[in-house]
Amino acid sequence: MDIRTLFGIDNRSPLSDCFPPDDSESPVGSPKIAGGHDAPEGRFPYMVSLRTHEDEHTCGGILIHERFVLTAAHCVDENSGVAGRNRLAHIGAYGIDDNEDQGVQTVRIDKTTIHPNYTAGHLKGGYDVALLHLKHPAHGIAIPGLADPHLILHCQMTLYTLGWGYLDSWHSSLPDKLQMSTRGQIIWGRPPCAVDGHLLLCLKAPESYLDNTCQGDSGGPALIPDMPGGDFQSGSPKKDLIVAVTSYGPKCSRPEKIGYYTRLSAMRNWIDEVIEPRRQ
Repeated sequence: MDIRTLFGIDNRSPLSDCFPPDDSESPVGSPKIAGGHDAPEGRFPYMVSLRTHEDEHTCGGILIHERFVLTAAHCVDENSGVAGRNRLAHIGAYGIDDNEDQGVQTVRIDKTTIHPNYTAGHLKGGYDVALLHLKHPAHGIAIPGLADPHLILHCQMTLYTLGWGYLDSWHSSLPDKLQMSTRGQIIWGRPPCAVDGHLLLCLKAPESYLDNTCQGDSGGPALIPDMPGGDFQSGSPKKDLIVAVTSYGPKCSRPEKIGYYTRLSAMRNWIDEVIEPRRQ
């Protein structure tokens, strides 16, 4: 069954009833999934850890082509002070300290392309995406699917997020293993998502405060995993659908707060335009 049929994606306007709780928080533009749980080892091989030359994890990324990693623009904007341009991509890692002995492919990034409509320091404006060209192609990594311009989401859908970000708002420790959150409820009705919903996806943290993206998770995915028989652990990475890229949110580990993600359905044409010339 096509994944869009499976999740009830059709031509309705489904997000109009997804209203958020009446709370507010100043957004924190930051490069773990606080309170998440260990992801199944080997299930998401396309996950990328962006590193400094000192081998410090700064942001997440997604391998979407053998020569391209998708991430958040603020992670690689030279003025952001997060990762900066043209760093290193650790591809296929599970543990935060995994290296080539565990099958990790470490590839230098030789070109960074930030979306032309991205404005540094103004993440609410959307377009917080960038494509990183790899000096050498990644080999033998399953590539997930990307949301296309026709993808329509519904508020009852639950998305998953992945990352190696900090475990708490004090930034006291990074996780040993890739973390996964299963509690991303789509909400709607409040700016900026009420205004720019085609650009931004809003996900509300659950009632338990220990399940939210945090610094170090930026650039990672919000996705619909392949779940044969309802079991995502036995799913195929190639059949996963990347819906959005983690952008910003309030302080992590806060109850029922909203995180903001850049919708790939609105970025897909730009992504294809950047990648296609290099395929020829």
